[in-house]
Amino acid sequence: MSTTPSARCLLTKRLVKTPRTILQRSSNAPRRTAAFSPATSTTATSTCQSSHGFHTSNACHARRKRFSSVQAEKLGLITPERTEKFAQRFFPRYDKEDYKKLKQIYTPDQIKAIKAGEESIDPKDLAIQGRWRTDQYRFPYWDDFSHFLPSVDKHPETTDMGELQVDPKSRWMTQEEFDQDWAKFLAERVPNEVKEKLSKGVVTWGEVGHLYEPKPQDLWEFVTNRSKFAGGYLADKQSMTSLAPALPAKVPGVAGLYELEDSQEESEMQDMPEEENVRAERAKAIKKLQAQHAIGLGGMDGKRNQERRNWEMEQRISNSPEQREKEKKKEEEERLKQRKDRMMARLAPTGPAKEKYGWSDKMLENIQLRIIEAKRVTNQTRLGKVQSVRYTVIAGNGDGWLGVGMTKGIDSTTTPLKARALAIMNMRPIRRYEDRTIYGTVKSKFGGTAIELYSRPPGFGLRVPHNIWHICRFVGIKDLAAKMPRASNPMNTVKAVVQALHNQKDPEEIARGRGKKLVDCRRVYYGGQVY
Repeated sequence: MSTTPSARCLLTKRLVKTPRTILQRSSNAPRRTAAFSPATSTTATSTCQSSHGFHTSNACHARRKRFSSVQAEKLGLITPERTEKFAQRFFPRYDKEDYKKLKQIYTPDQIKAIKAGEESIDPKDLAIQGRWRTDQYRFPYWDDFSHFLPSVDKHPETTDMGELQVDPKSRWMTQEEFDQDWAKFLAERVPNEVKEKLSKGVVTWGEVGHLYEPKPQDLWEFVTNRSKFAGGYLADKQSMTSLAPALPAKVPGVAGLYELEDSQEESEMQDMPEEENVRAERAKAIKKLQAQHAIGLGGMDGKRNQERRNWEMEQRISNSPEQREKEKKKEEEERLKQRKDRMMARLAPTGPAKEKYGWSDKMLENIQLRIIEAKRVTNQTRLGKVQSVRYTVIAGNGDGWLGVGMTKGIDSTTTPLKARALAIMNMRPIRRYEDRTIYGTVKSKFGGTAIELYSRPPGFGLRVPHNIWHICRFVGIKDLAAKMPRASNPMNTVKAVVQALHNQKDPEEIARGRGKKLVDCRRVYYGGQVY
């Protein structure tokens, strides 16, 4: 008799339990019961504890690998000789001559630190484990930072003792000091006309805000160039940065290639000698006339030509692909906005949903709606078959609220609107663990559809069928697994999932019912930052 271990286990259990019955029924009992001695039965029972279900095939605990995993050293790709040769070539160690040169630059303590770093890092590790950085914080150029590049880096200025010019008593401004610095910055940029009125007493500082408003350029200059340290530190003194400073305002050979704004031109004209100032004023006047008339001083003809050119330029810009794309996007946004306004008007923000839950217009705008099923059904009556449509709609705000609306009607235009309104009316809160998954395992059944939902750790994602995926997205669940061993009818699926989400067991309620104290270790150890 040849049986599998599982079958042999089941037969042994059956025979071990009733040895007396077998002895009474058979005359050959001594020979048959010899195989069922206590030692044999114990061994069989212990074997049965580790056996699996009744099946003829052997248990396979791990999936067979498609490719054999062979180390690179066995393939000959990496050998100790080649690795050492590569490390000596690209990562050579410092010799005595190098240390002599380093002693001329660094202090003895710094030399000790360099030696400790050289001993702690093995060149072989750099040769084998070194990788090109692909993260977003990588440098846009390749550099080992062993040399200073004049276009990118600069040597920080130091004192006679070789120390950086850093004030150890530097500190950030307080709110009071920041307000005073902001007022001082604005006072420096008040126009001269307003300053004259202030000196004559015509206006006060409180009325300056009505006469002068800071420009966006002034705000940008204050944010980027103004020091945030008390005493103007880092604005007048040397900082610890090694980045190259920005290019100056007047670069030789480049200053005349770009047009400046009128305010910048006036400031530059004040610094020019008198003759150059006159020439600059004359050039400015000619430029102004050329802007008014297209061709020199051509009168009305030049003005008409300029208007015609401007019209042609506007037509060219309006017919460009970029402009057409912008107009298309604008029309699409306007159409979606009108559609949303019509939907909000139909939902009646002052209607039952707002009266029942006290929702505001903004909360209603955040509600998402989706049609899960739109099906044409037939009802057989004594008057014949009556055709109608059935809609199943879900609604959710993505933050723990879910509602389902189902309507049936003859009109295919008003029926989905009623289903949407009913879904919003039926919205109920859903319990979520850490605002990302459910509590434990939940099972539910509706009709021929059975659902099993499992909670999962952070980052697992939604590994569920598509209808359940939409429901989880509307509720705000981010980590979930699901099984549907039976039918997958859309309407029954929605009802079963909603029923399962509402039937979750709250561990805190169970603990209170048993008179116990429940503490969530994840919230305690991670300080609430668990997702």
